[in-house]
Amino acid sequence: MEQHTQKINKLAEQISDAFREKKQLYIFHGDSHTTRDISEEKKFIDISNLDQILEINFKERYAIVEPNVTMEKLVLESFKKGLIPLIVTEFPQITIGGAISGGAGESSSFKYGGVHSICDEYEVVLGNGQITQVSLLKNSDLFCGLSCSYGSLGIVTKIKIRLIEAKNFVQLNYFSINSFSELTEIISLKAKEQIDFLDAIMFSKDEGVVMVGKMVCNLPDSIKARTFSKSLDDWFFIRAREKMRDAIEPDYIPTIDYLFRYNIGAFWVGKFLFDWLMIPVNKFTKRLLFRFLDAKTFYKGLHSANMSQRCLVQDFCLPSNQAVNFLNYLEQNINKYPLWICPLQASKIEDKFSPTYLKTDFILNIGLYADFRKSYEYFIEVNKKLEDKLTDLGGKKVLYAHQYYSLEKFWGIYDINWYKQLRTIYYAEEVFPGIYEKTHVNKRYKTKVFIIFIKFIIALFKKNT
Repeated sequence: MEQHTQKINKLAEQISDAFREKKQLYIFHGDSHTTRDISEEKKFIDISNLDQILEINFKERYAIVEPNVTMEKLVLESFKKGLIPLIVTEFPQITIGGAISGGAGESSSFKYGGVHSICDEYEVVLGNGQITQVSLLKNSDLFCGLSCSYGSLGIVTKIKIRLIEAKNFVQLNYFSINSFSELTEIISLKAKEQIDFLDAIMFSKDEGVVMVGKMVCNLPDSIKARTFSKSLDDWFFIRAREKMRDAIEPDYIPTIDYLFRYNIGAFWVGKFLFDWLMIPVNKFTKRLLFRFLDAKTFYKGLHSANMSQRCLVQDFCLPSNQAVNFLNYLEQNINKYPLWICPLQASKIEDKFSPTYLKTDFILNIGLYADFRKSYEYFIEVNKKLEDKLTDLGGKKVLYAHQYYSLEKFWGIYDINWYKQLRTIYYAEEVFPGIYEKTHVNKRYKTKVFIIFIKFIIALFKKNT
């Protein structure tokens, strides 16, 4: 803890200097899971060294961590004590701070909401360099505001996050569905049962699978565990499609493999790489390319090549009773599958930037991750129409990805007076860039696919010689 204090005091001094000089700060925190171009961001302050687990309390079931601790690191350490976070993001290299700032959720979110909802307290360095503690009992307005604010209100430097008892395996049952309406009906029913995990994939408008998980201590006799982390393992979405057609028996998955089941192949984005390289997906090619198929590598490649305007990578949160309307809109206007469906508990506090802060009790997140090699003008048009439709249905985007809202439309969705007041009270206005500035995309990205392809071939050659 002494080392942590030294790091934070140094950080506070730097911010205090910037405050006096009225110098706007950009924060560098290492790898990013945003899909926006980060190559031109100025990096005045480096907080990538805030990556330590400070405490894991078994008795009271919480962990104290610095913001750049990855989900993988926290899961592996807490699992040794028989615990895991209440919500674990699907990609292991997402950091706890990034999950809070970016509105992350996963298949236990139907019980708990977003990752920020399982955090009880933050240490924050304000825009004037002051170090303060925030929670629902102290500076509650800032505590609520920090969730999904993308570092625009202060720098979170320490996090208290809740843990839950873990078991060795997840028993995963698959339920085939034949329509969007059946999808929402089954999810609504299963969410009321005594289960641990719940999500779904739609493979077309009339083919999908709802996946229901429950942690168990041991494997049944004569059952072999199914993994999703080895080079010859099926990608999880491929296995889910198989089980959609033969959903009688459950899979038993080692718990950590389940938690990060979408990492290899980055959901199904890995298929884009194979398509772009014009090679088939089989055991040989998956093994050959294995080191390039995790989500962290995909995001590095995405940033290096500036390819994110050739993909639709968005998460849309809607009241569950509007989800079918939005799914029908996607079917009629986009017609890209698979779609990931993740139910979430609605916010119980005034975390107004959270995509779970909606006028409803139950939310469905619809994840659209699709290859979209169209003209730039059409790409922008499609994104803006998606944003308009989402707003019409009372939903919100998860802002880790591109947002193309006009300033007027953005502040028609979010509470600008509430935000400005927080920025003023906590000295953020002159030091930290605003949330619209940080999340809005206002330029065409210059892609560098050929250069990245050459680098890819060189890296592949080095690996295999």
